[in-house]
Amino acid sequence: LRAEYSSPEATPSLARLALRITPALSEPQLKEIIPDIKLIISGRPIIINLNSHFKDQDTRVAIQFNTNHGNMIFSLFEKTLPGPVANFLTYVDRGSYNNNIFHRSVKSQGLNIIQSGSYSLKDDKFISLPTNPPILNEPGIANNRGTLAFARTSEPNSATSGWYINTQDNPGLDLGDSYTVFGRAINNSLSVMDKIAAFPTGSHTVTLNDSFYTLSDFPTTDGRSPSFNNLENIIRVQSIVRVPSISYEISSDSDP
Repeated sequence: LRAEYSSPEATPSLARLALRITPALSEPQLKEIIPDIKLIISGRPIIINLNSHFKDQDTRVAIQFNTNHGNMIFSLFEKTLPGPVANFLTYVDRGSYNNNIFHRSVKSQGLNIIQSGSYSLKDDKFISLPTNPPILNEPGIANNRGTLAFARTSEPNSATSGWYINTQDNPGLDLGDSYTVFGRAINNSLSVMDKIAAFPTGSHTVTLNDSFYTLSDFPTTDGRSPSFNNLENIIRVQSIVRVPSISYEISSDSDP
């Protein structure tokens, strides 16, 4: 946006606008007829893989956060934000998020987030993740409850591997340069998110990359200093993996 003023001495103002238009959703299309299937009904669930029978232009990439306090599933906005999603999946596919630590949890002064993706445990040592070059900041999607976004410094284009989850609506994060929101929690994941957000926090001095470092708002299950040897009181991301993004259920049958 360029604003010019009537005064000849005035300098035109420039501002960047991010407009994200969400397309209308379309119905999944049947690409191969589903054959009749004979089943022996039992007390156990029956799983039928229908992925080869349907195509859906609106299907999103889905990932699962496996933590030591439950699992969370997120759909990623890969059509709206292909670059940020590709960056995140690069870390996912090479296992960078295995054994990560939730190192920050904030619930005060209008900011409500839980944060990870920057530090991990390796051989009982607390270390920083090796990262790729920073990505371009692409704001425009609101920091609403349950959304997933890239963490960054005060420099807008500085996000690498770190991410946070909005545990409540955070309209203050949508001001100014804002942040890149690239996913949303689905499938009853909010209860796990709320459980992690409820743990007590404190300012703890830890050994990070073989040097002493103080981390503020560090969550632990008991409010004490984090224990990296027995892993009893820290909140961990054990892994992040891709999962099927469409699920099915039988709505009717021809012969009970």
